[in-house]
Amino acid sequence: KGVEASMMVAMGSVLMHMLRDCLGKEWTSEVKKAWQYVWDWLSKSMALALDAADEASSLVQTSWDIAMDNFSEEELGGMLYDTLLGIAPNLKQMFSRTRQVMVMKFVEMLCTLVSF
Repeated sequence: KGVEASMMVAMGSVLMHMLRDCLGKEWTSEVKKAWQYVWDWLSKSMALALDAADEASSLVQTSWDIAMDNFSEEELGGMLYDTLLGIAPNLKQMFSRTRQVMVMKFVEMLCTLVSF
């Protein structure tokens, strides 16, 4: 299902070994301590972010499923496309393909994003 907080310890160990091998005699106790501090901070931050994302992703997936049950892909994509261009009409020049093609691309993109 992707990255889990429990993976961070192993990844940190791998990172420290790799840095030690790459830096050779430059790998001092001060450098190790600095890297360990940063890795510990990143790991804790990642764990908090993953917990928050887990809760939010369930809500996002559930609400997207409801939207997909209530509207066709063409309708949802059309709403996205029309709303985007209503808010920022200057973006229309970015799209070289027809509205029909872009509508489906928008829905495909969102389905992919929500599935993570």
